[in-house]
Amino acid sequence: SSGINAEWPLRPGVVVWEFTPWWSAKKWCEDKNMQLAVPKNEKENKDLHTRIVESQGKDPNGKKFAHHNMVWMGMSDSRLEGGFIDVYTHRTLSYRNWMSKQPDNWTKYDKVGQDVVAMDRITGQWDDSYGFWKRPFACYCPPRWQRKN
Repeated sequence: SSGINAEWPLRPGVVVWEFTPWWSAKKWCEDKNMQLAVPKNEKENKDLHTRIVESQGKDPNGKKFAHHNMVWMGMSDSRLEGGFIDVYTHRTLSYRNWMSKQPDNWTKYDKVGQDVVAMDRITGQWDDSYGFWKRPFACYCPPRWQRKN
């Protein structure tokens, strides 16, 4: 998998091209003292999207799974349907970049619906999703005050 890339303009981070359920992706990031990415504004969203596009072309797994379009991020509405929050600060999202007709909490494959968020690697827009689907993921190094060590 990819290493830490200090070139991210706002936050160092990594895109991991391993196909993992959302909960496992969150744990992977946290085990490495990082957090699933949560863009706070349009610039951070664009920076994350750019990093996803660039890393996919450089990472062997990214090339191998080029047909897969979604990348996990650290947002959820599992506590209150439609109330998407940053899973680390527990604050309501102040910035959103949903795809057309999203979020839709589709229940075809799980009656609970879709409670976590992924970014489309083509457009940079967001979609609510089932956490059990396996996808690559993006981690940020959190601000110093949020780090464990």
